[in-house]
Amino acid sequence: MSENYIDKIILSTLESMSKCNWKWPDHWDEEVCYNFLSECLDWLEHNEYYEYCDVIKNEKEKIKKKR
Repeated sequence: MSENYIDKIILSTLESMSKCNWKWPDHWDEEVCYNFLSECLDWLEHNEYYEYCDVIKNEKEKIKKKR
């Protein structure tokens, strides 16, 4: 069985989000960040990575607080 490297990259990024002070790309506004997180959450749920959903929810809350 081959490894899915896209899954590994996404999950690794989420691990970083949960453990580090995450810095978004400078050219992304709040809406783009929020949409990216929403799409990640959909992907996580679709692929049944429920243990990572809280990371996304926490990041979305941080964005909401900045508004």
